[in-house]
Amino acid sequence: MGRSTQVQEWSGLPVREVQLGDEVDVNNPDAVAKAAERVLIDKERLARGELKKVKKISPGTNIEASSGAKAAPISTGHMTNYDGWYRFDDEDDTDTKEDEYDLVEVSEEERQQEAIQKQARSNALSYKEKGNDLFKKGDYAGADKAYSSGLRHFPTATLFANRAQARLKLDQSVRAEADCTKALVLDAGMCKAYVRRSTARQNLKKFEEALADARAARKLEPGNKELKRIQRAVEAAQLEHEYDQVLITAADGGAAPDLPEGTAQELQDIKKSVGIVAAAATDPEQRKGVKTQLTKLKRLLKSSERNRDYFALIKGVQTVLDVYTEDNLLVLSVVVEACRKNEHNVNALCKSPGIVDFLVKTIRDRRVAVIAIALDLLQYLIPKMKTVCTRIRQGPYLETMVLMLAKAPPSLHERVVTCLQLMSTDARVRFDMRSHAGALAEGLARATASASSEVQREAVEMALNLAGGDDKLCSLLATETLAQTYIELVGNEAETTPEVRRVEFAGGAELVYRDLSRLRQERAHVLLTTLKAMHALCAEPKFVAFLDNMDAWLVLLPMLAAPADLMGASLQVFQRCVAVSNHPSSAVAELGGTEDLVNAALTCRAGANQDAAFAVMRACSDIPVFLNSLKGMGVVKQLADLIVDGVSDTGLANICWVVTAVAQFDTSILTELCNLKGFGKRLVKLWYSHTGRTQNTIEVLLNKVMETEDGSRTLAEGMEEAQILKFVGDLRAKRQMDVAVATGGANILNPAKYGPSGVPLSEDSLLVEDEQRDADLAKIDSEKLHRYLSTLLPRSDPNPAVVDLHSGTGRLALSLAGLFASSAATADTGVHFYGVEKEPQKVEYLSRRAAQQNIVRFTAVQSENAIDSVPVSADILLFVGLWMALEEPVETLKQSLKKLKSNGKLCLIEDDPNILLRAKKAALEGGCAIVAQPELLQDHYVCILTKV
Repeated sequence: MGRSTQVQEWSGLPVREVQLGDEVDVNNPDAVAKAAERVLIDKERLARGELKKVKKISPGTNIEASSGAKAAPISTGHMTNYDGWYRFDDEDDTDTKEDEYDLVEVSEEERQQEAIQKQARSNALSYKEKGNDLFKKGDYAGADKAYSSGLRHFPTATLFANRAQARLKLDQSVRAEADCTKALVLDAGMCKAYVRRSTARQNLKKFEEALADARAARKLEPGNKELKRIQRAVEAAQLEHEYDQVLITAADGGAAPDLPEGTAQELQDIKKSVGIVAAAATDPEQRKGVKTQLTKLKRLLKSSERNRDYFALIKGVQTVLDVYTEDNLLVLSVVVEACRKNEHNVNALCKSPGIVDFLVKTIRDRRVAVIAIALDLLQYLIPKMKTVCTRIRQGPYLETMVLMLAKAPPSLHERVVTCLQLMSTDARVRFDMRSHAGALAEGLARATASASSEVQREAVEMALNLAGGDDKLCSLLATETLAQTYIELVGNEAETTPEVRRVEFAGGAELVYRDLSRLRQERAHVLLTTLKAMHALCAEPKFVAFLDNMDAWLVLLPMLAAPADLMGASLQVFQRCVAVSNHPSSAVAELGGTEDLVNAALTCRAGANQDAAFAVMRACSDIPVFLNSLKGMGVVKQLADLIVDGVSDTGLANICWVVTAVAQFDTSILTELCNLKGFGKRLVKLWYSHTGRTQNTIEVLLNKVMETEDGSRTLAEGMEEAQILKFVGDLRAKRQMDVAVATGGANILNPAKYGPSGVPLSEDSLLVEDEQRDADLAKIDSEKLHRYLSTLLPRSDPNPAVVDLHSGTGRLALSLAGLFASSAATADTGVHFYGVEKEPQKVEYLSRRAAQQNIVRFTAVQSENAIDSVPVSADILLFVGLWMALEEPVETLKQSLKKLKSNGKLCLIEDDPNILLRAKKAALEGGCAIVAQPELLQDHYVCILTKV
C-alpha cells in the first residue's frame, strides 16, 4: 500500500492528499515533491483521457479469463439517487485504489474511438428527446422512427423500452415484446420494460407470460401500488379469456375446459338450473324445485354479462318461455334479467311465439308488478319488431299507455315513458296519439319535471319526435303547461353551473349568465333536446304567446352566449318566435342581448344557425335601441364581410337588410361602408348572381352606397368603365320591368315573356304557393309515370279522362298530357287531361302554357270544392305531393272520390312514406281498396287504389 502525504500548491488551493508509492523516500523533500508532482500530472492526464487505468495482475491470475469475461448484469432494481453516478471524489478510494492499477498511455486510435462513442451517445440522447416530444404529441409513428434512429447510434435499454411503448400505441405488440426483451438484456432491473412486455404479451393472448412479467415488476418495486393494480388487471384479463373459451366451447357443443375455481361453477349452475326447468315440463316431481331454480337463475343473470351470454348460448330464454307460457311473474323477471344489455337474448325473445300478444294484453292487467315486467320487455321488443306498435294500435292499449304517462305511479310512469319514446318515431302512432293529446301533454309535462335525468331525456326526445313529426299533434301539444315546464327545465339546468355575470335592468328584470360549458354531457343533451322541442312547438303562435306571458326571454336570452350547440338551438327558437311576436326582438334589443346575438352571427358557420341569427337581427332592425347598440359595438365592417356568396339566399337578404338599416340610422356608418375596399364591387357581383327577394334587398343596399360620393368613387375604382355602364343599364332595365309587372304592363316591354295580362309565362315561381312542392314535382320521372298510368286506363272507353288535382304550375300535368297526346299506345283512345286549380289566374296560366305547347286534349278547370267543376268522371285521379299542401286533405279526398268512376283508379304519390301512409289511411276509410304499391319512382312512393 502507498503512503499518503500532503502537498501545498503555490496557487493557494487547499491542501491535497496524494498517494505515494513505497519506493519514495518520504524523508527526502525533493523526492516527495517530485513524486507528488508526477501523481498530480498523471491525474490531470487521466482526466483528459491521455492515460487509462489497467488493473494489476497478481501472480497466478488467469489472464485470459480476467480479460475476456463479461460481468453479468445485476438485478438490483433501479437506483433512486443518481448523484453518485456523476460525482467524482478524490478521497474515495474504495473502488479505485492507486496501488492496484497501472497507468498506461492512451493511443491516438483509442482517443478517437472514445470520441466517436461519446458522439454516438450524444446523438442517441438527442433522438430519444425528439422521440419523447413526438410521443407526447400523439405522433407514435414519428416517435418510433426517432427511437429507431437513436438505437442505430447507441443502443440503450431506455431507447428499446421507449420504442416498445410507441409500438404498443401502434398496435404492434409482437415488435413491442421483442424491444422489451432487448431492453431487459441490457438492464435486467428495468421495471418499465417488464410492465410494457406484460402489456404486449397480454395483447398477444400470452396471459401466463404476461402475468410472470407483471409479478417480476412488482418484485422489483414491492411498494408500488400501480404495479399491484396492473398485476390484478392482467389476472382479470386472463380469467376473462378463459371464460370466453368456455362460452365458445359451449356454443360448439363441447365440454368446458378446466377453469380456476369459482369461474366455471356459475356457468355449470346456469346449465343445471335451465335443465331442471326444462325437465319440469314432463316430470311433475321436478316442479317442486323450479321456483328455487328460477330465483337462482335471476340472481346469476343479474350478476354478470358473461352469464347472460352463456344463457343465450344454451337457449335459456326459449326454454324458460316454452315451459312456462302462462302468466308467471318470476319467469318474466328471469327473462328481463337475461335481456338486459344482451342482444342475443332479446333476439331469442323476439322469436318466441305469441310473446307480443301476451305482453300487449298484459298492459291492461290489474297487477302493477306484472304491468311493470311487461313494459320492461316491450322496451326490448319495440325497436326490433314493427308488429309491436301495430298490435298496440289495434286495441285500447295506446290509450292506456298515454293515461299511464299522465296518471300512473312512478314505477310504471318511468317505464311507459321509455316505451312511448321508442314508439314516437312511428308516424302511425303519432297519428293515433292525436286522439289522446290532452293526456299526452299532461304526461309529457310530468315526465319532463321528473327527478330522473333519464326520464327527462326520454320525455323531451318524445316531445321532439311528436311535435316535429306531426303538425296536427304539434298544435295539440302546444299547451301552457308544457311551455311552463320547459322554461323551468332550462332555468334549472342553467342554475347547476357557475354564475359568470348578472345584469339588472329597470323594473326588476334580471339576466343571469352562466358557464354552460360546465354542464355534464348527459345534462347538456337534455337541455339541447328541450330547446329543439321548444323550436318545434313554436311553430304554433299560441305556444309563443305562452312564452311571452311568462317572460321566458329572461331565461332564453343568456342561452345566446352558450356553447355552439345550445346557442344554435336557442337562435332557432328565437327565429320562430320573432316571426309571430314582437316581444322576443324587443327583449334582445332592450335587455342587452344585442352583443350576444351579433357574436353568434359572427361565429356561426354558414347554415341554419347563422340564418337564424340573421333572421332575428332583421326582426330587431327597426328598433332604435338595437341599431344604436350595433353602432356602439363597431361591428359594421364584420357584418359587411358576411355579405358573401357562401351565405344562403334568405340569410343574405336578411343581413343586407340589417346593414341597410344601420346605414340609414347613422350616416357615419354609411360613410364607413362606402369606403370599404371592394364592397361595392362585391354587391354588384351578388346582384347579378341572385334573383327575386334576395336581389331586391341587395339592390336597396347598393342604391344606398351609390347615393353617396364616396360610394360612387369606390365603385368606380373597383370596376372598369364598360362594366359600370353595363350594370347601370341592367339596373335601369330591371327597375323599369319591376314597375311594369306591378302595374300590369309587362307584356308591352316583353310580349314574348309575358302574356296579355302581364303574368310571366315561364317564371313559375310567381304562381307557386308552395315552392317545395313545385320543386318535388320537378323531380318526378313523368315518362315512367306515363307508361304505368297507360296500363291502368280502360281499353273499352274511347275517351278516358285523367284528372290532376291542384296542378300548380303544370310541371307534371302538362308533361303527362303531352306524353299521352304523343304516345302511340293511347293515340286511338284520345286521353283527355284535366288540370284543376282554385285561382282563376293559375287556370289562365295553365291554359296558356297548354296552347303554347300545342296540347289540344288538356283542359284547365277552376274548382273551389274538390273537382266538382270537372265535366266528366275520372278514370284516373292524381293526388301528387298534395296531402300536406291542402288545408283539409281528408275532406278534399272524400269529395274528389265522388268524381271517380266505379272502376277508376286513385293514384297517391308522396316523397315521404309517413305522409303517404296518412293519405292511404284516409282513402281506405273513404271506401277504397289497395290495388298496387309499385316501386316506380326514385325518391317518391306510389299507391294505387280503387273504389270498393
